Amino acid sequence: WGKESATNAERGNLYDRQGRPLALSVTTWQVGVSKGNIKNLDSLCTTLSEVLELPARDVRRKINRKGSPHAVLGRDVVLSSEQRLRLMRDGQQAVTTDPIHSRIYPTDGVGASLIGFYRKDPDEIRTTGFENSLDSYLAGKPGRAREIRTGLTSRKLGKVILEEAVHGQSLVLTVDSDLQAICEDRLAESIRKTGSSGGSVLVMDPSNGDILAAASWPLVKTRR
Repeated sequence: WGKESATNAERGNLYDRQGRPLALSVTTWQVGVSKGNIKNLDSLCTTLSEVLELPARDVRRKINRKGSPHAVLGRDVVLSSEQRLRLMRDGQQAVTTDPIHSRIYPTDGVGASLIGFYRKDPDEIRTTGFENSLDSYLAGKPGRAREIRTGLTSRKLGKVILEEAVHGQSLVLTVDSDLQAICEDRLAESIRKTGSSGGSVLVMDPSNGDILAAASWPLVKTRR
């Protein structure tokens, strides 16, 4: 048995009132090969070539490269559930898939000062905006796992899950991203035309108080 480590909980997503995504958690994969576990190199290269859409000769070249007992074939690889199952089934216990968790913002900057950002740095987690104020709902709870080790450094036998991670909740906000974009554009145009130093717009639903859009200038800087 090896050391115990935390397993990541998937962060919940944020959507606008129409169900359009504002902040999404995506998982890509680092795909590699533990060379000491290879049973049939030709078969393995065929499987990896088809799944990763790489020429078989390039896969073979990376595996045969001298140095580390573990060859990395691709980072930030998008894999469907069927592709991952095939790698597990046909990978001869040599293929490794390590998850890479990322946070993306599909609105191209619309509502950036409201949504904020989430960034996991090596030493700290940084959040602003809704990503910060709603963190207790979005964050979830990490799980626990223990590595399986042998005396062979080239063998990766994976991890045993001791406690499953609890994924964060996805939330629907009252904000309408189309209306938010209109407010930001009109506000910026009005400030430019009048020479004002700043301004703000707040749009609410008078029937229930829902905030539909909130824009201000100068924008609050949120580095992503």
